[in-house]
Amino acid sequence: MRIAVTNTGMMMVTVFLFQIVLALILAICVDGVRRGFKFFRTVYFFPIIVSATAIGLMFSLIYNYHHGLLNYVMELLGFERQLWLTRDRALAMVLIPISWQFVGFYFVVFLTGLANVPEDIYESAALDGIKPLQKAWYLTVPMLKDILVANTILVIAGSLRVFDMVFMITGGGPLNATELMSSYMHRVAFMNMNTGYASAIAIVMLLAAVFITSVLRFIVGRFDDR
Repeated sequence: MRIAVTNTGMMMVTVFLFQIVLALILAICVDGVRRGFKFFRTVYFFPIIVSATAIGLMFSLIYNYHHGLLNYVMELLGFERQLWLTRDRALAMVLIPISWQFVGFYFVVFLTGLANVPEDIYESAALDGIKPLQKAWYLTVPMLKDILVANTILVIAGSLRVFDMVFMITGGGPLNATELMSSYMHRVAFMNMNTGYASAIAIVMLLAAVFITSVLRFIVGRFDDR
């Protein structure tokens, strides 16, 4: 359980940094595009349509030592084959598809928020000679604060629900290296047939989600009062 909690916490932080930050950067960049806007939106959103089980199976084949795409590319570049799903690397390898799948979802949410930002604010800033980075940091990000909070809550809830992709790629192994609270609950309930302990794990997951969300909303509320 301690390993599962630690891995879930690491995944929560990694997924937040990758999904939210990358989605926000992509949304800001695409918001200024006038030609091909629908193309970028469709391409970034596409991974969400694909089943997480299918993505997990695809990445398990990519990481395959003998016939995987990743080792094939490594050999083309003159490097030796690697065991990607070792105890030290497995968690990072699993976090890659988990983070990648939902970037498009948060990208679309941020893009919708940017569409509601009044243009006259940007026009006034442009007349004052604001630079692109200053525009993004001092104008865009503060005006998307509510969306940032909502997306953060969704990331936290989604991190606690991740199961199918881990199950398809590693099954929680090797040596529990990729065990998450959800996968550990499944193992306890359906493999060890200990439904009481599994129910306790589910309650801990629920309390963790409520606690983290409450702390986040409290912090945001303190900033609003200032």
